[in-house]
Amino acid sequence: MSMHPYPAVRRGRKRPAVDHVRGTVADFDRAAPVIDAYAKICRRMGDVGAGQMTKMCNQIAIAGLVQALSESLAFAQKAGWTWPMSSR
Repeated sequence: MSMHPYPAVRRGRKRPAVDHVRGTVADFDRAAPVIDAYAKICRRMGDVGAGQMTKMCNQIAIAGLVQALSESLAFAQKAGWTWPMSSR
């Protein structure tokens, strides 16, 4: 089963960067030629149910990045930096 964001294809994107697929190896091998027609990269993430783990790992990574960005902006603000910052 594909985790591809199908609405993105309908909006005119030709090929999304990555498609994550879960299922048996045999099912993946059978579906690979079709997936290759619309995805640049396709990876089998595991058997059915692996998609939940993949999505959770992604959410943890994104949450960590957002938290780090928030902390750095708060630190800069407390240091007296003003926004937007000039490159000069």
